[in-house]
Amino acid sequence: MDADRAQPSESLRTLGERLLRESFPDMPTKSIDDLLDRSAIRLRETTANPDSMKRDEQTSTPSAGRSQPTFVYIVVVDIEGYGSRSAVAQASLRAAMYEETENAFEDAGLNWESVVKLDRGDGLLMLVPPTADAVTLAGKFVIALNESLREKAGSLPVEHQMRMRVALHQGDCWQDRNQWVGAAINTASLLVDAAPLRAALFSAPRATMAVIASDGIYRSLIRHGFRHLDPASFAQVEVSRKEQHEIAWVQVPGYPYPPALGPASTPKAPVVPWPEAFRGVQLDATFSGNVFGRHESKDDTTNRGKPS
Repeated sequence: MDADRAQPSESLRTLGERLLRESFPDMPTKSIDDLLDRSAIRLRETTANPDSMKRDEQTSTPSAGRSQPTFVYIVVVDIEGYGSRSAVAQASLRAAMYEETENAFEDAGLNWESVVKLDRGDGLLMLVPPTADAVTLAGKFVIALNESLREKAGSLPVEHQMRMRVALHQGDCWQDRNQWVGAAINTASLLVDAAPLRAALFSAPRATMAVIASDGIYRSLIRHGFRHLDPASFAQVEVSRKEQHEIAWVQVPGYPYPPALGPASTPKAPVVPWPEAFRGVQLDATFSGNVFGRHESKDDTTNRGKPS
């Protein structure tokens, strides 16, 4: 009997692997194997105890120790000034937050249904599977969300106007008995509440959102200037809370550089002393190029790029 059962299980696994590879061609082999292994375990448990499926459907909370760490992209959106609004306005803002975020995912060509959504009351924390295109998430999604918020703003009264702070991060997380947990989720929550991000949005009256990307997202994606990503528009900031310290990068869509964070001072060109022999002499000629053939000294090279 056991031998008879083994063959169908192997056939189902082969079919499942083929379907996953066709649906998610970029999914790593290890991720496919882990998913198939968990599905096989769940199938055996359900066959042995059918009532367990009903309990899981009712509670939607996995048993402790069943989830393994999973790499995900993390997106957090948070509504500016939510707590100061009336209850009616808050309900309207929450509905708009879900609607505009979903629209942005769809406009960017990202699968909204595959995203795990964790409600934060005045915000939404999303776990995006690693099969999603990271460049699209950091670039096209941000642009789509900004445009969606701008379109929405034109049709709402002042109390229902919505501006967002958005955080982008990546890392491993897992499920315990009650919820999704992990250091990456804690970091993403820290970033979206960061003081430099709040200051940048507050100082940008024309903006509908401000974005903060973790150092990992910036270094792996943004700094390379892939399509829809402009590294020059990001300002580096430091974010701290208790024992946690993070380097992050802030951008305000629609602004060349985040207000209130000020770009680094542009170094002034070195002053070349006018030769004493030419002082007071009127030169009646037109010059072009490096007239004096000036060479850099060691000190010039060392100090290049330092603001005066």
